Amino acid sequence: MIDNLPAYPAYRDSHLPWVGSIPAHWETIRCRFLFREVDERSKTGSETHLSMSQVHGLIPSTSLKRKQLTSESYAGGKLCKQGDLVLNRLKAHLGVFAHAKQAGVISPDYSVFRPVTDGPIHYYEALFKTPSYVGEFRRSTKGIVEGFWRLYSDDFYNIRALVPPRDEQDKIVAFLRAQDRQIARFIRDKRRLIELLNEQKQTIIHRAVTRGLDPNVRLRPSGIDWLGDVPEHWEIRRLKTIASIIMGQSPSSTDCNHDGNGFPFLQGCAEFGVVNPEPVQYCPTPPKKAPEGSILLSVRAPVGSMNVANKIYGIGRGLCAISRGSSLDHYFLFYSLVDSKTQFKIASTGSTYDAVSTKDVGNLLTTFPTLFEQEQISKFVTNETISLEDAIAKTKYEIDLIREYRERLISDVVTGKVDVRGWTPAPEDLETDNELLAEIGDDEEIPVEEEGDAND
Repeated sequence: MIDNLPAYPAYRDSHLPWVGSIPAHWETIRCRFLFREVDERSKTGSETHLSMSQVHGLIPSTSLKRKQLTSESYAGGKLCKQGDLVLNRLKAHLGVFAHAKQAGVISPDYSVFRPVTDGPIHYYEALFKTPSYVGEFRRSTKGIVEGFWRLYSDDFYNIRALVPPRDEQDKIVAFLRAQDRQIARFIRDKRRLIELLNEQKQTIIHRAVTRGLDPNVRLRPSGIDWLGDVPEHWEIRRLKTIASIIMGQSPSSTDCNHDGNGFPFLQGCAEFGVVNPEPVQYCPTPPKKAPEGSILLSVRAPVGSMNVANKIYGIGRGLCAISRGSSLDHYFLFYSLVDSKTQFKIASTGSTYDAVSTKDVGNLLTTFPTLFEQEQISKFVTNETISLEDAIAKTKYEIDLIREYRERLISDVVTGKVDVRGWTPAPEDLETDNELLAEIGDDEEIPVEEEGDAND
């Protein structure tokens, strides 16, 4: 679609190195003339508490899919009104801007900017999230350690924004919303396909690790509701009796580097599948290491995500490594743990945020057939699910591609690389469906933490 949109008839130099040429009739205006910072504080903390999400913007904390650390009182928090632009000063270099969809109370470390004019705040929110502006915010931040870089208000005020005529801003916003609806429908359908494929895979795994491969084997009650009957000669063992559990520990930030020196270091949130072969951090002497072939298990949200380490990794406190004993096939254990997600949900219930402890992991129950049976089951499951894994990977890749397309489309439209003034909306483009638009977000909602948790 980007290729089908025309360019503007005339351009001029914006005199902004990070932008380049812009439509000849657009202006560049310093943010100090577009916004004014407000610092109004809550006296009681009774207002709706809003949290920042990189995907969904500023939303009620109760709407997040994962549990959050909560404060006893939000008195003293900053107040924002509907239509305000809210900035996480510690995350400005990541483009963490969001407009307030409703009034509420937010972290006192956030900055609240109220528009001076009556323009569509959605346009500026989209503009400030483009790679060119994110790069400029990064250059304007101050601080020694990257996790604590801040974009101060005066530095934000000095940055020039691109300002099309008001009617053009409205058209840009309407166009982008319409495209988001189409993209959201595409992603929703792809996610449904992934769910079906995962259900097929889960059925194969569950049957194999709880019943084995012999259809005529005699069964006995396991005494565990979610497990059901198991072959009568199988044991049910707690994980700590058959494997070593290494809980991750985060090193000092000064011990890590981005130069590839040392062990690749993973902080947490392991995704199901293959470990990222190019981590962004390395640590010469990590406090805790995951051996090659061990199972990496996420002990923080998303609790229960796991994979098999393809090399030695340093692991942070969001992960633990489960290293098999001599009587255990690690791929069998992996599949068995994949089938035990119910236990993770039970163990993490009641915490202030989703997490499980070393004790919780050690007490996990798993089936324990003979080593020969374990190896046969591992081979069977791998062979039976490989085509499903390929289909899931391909579908996820298609979702990634459409998200990349969306980012490029937004950037090209809000910076004037393409002209949408001639676009005519269809009737369905005027509908509002926030539940549908939420499909654009990541499968696991990762909020942008408050300042105290910035490095967790």
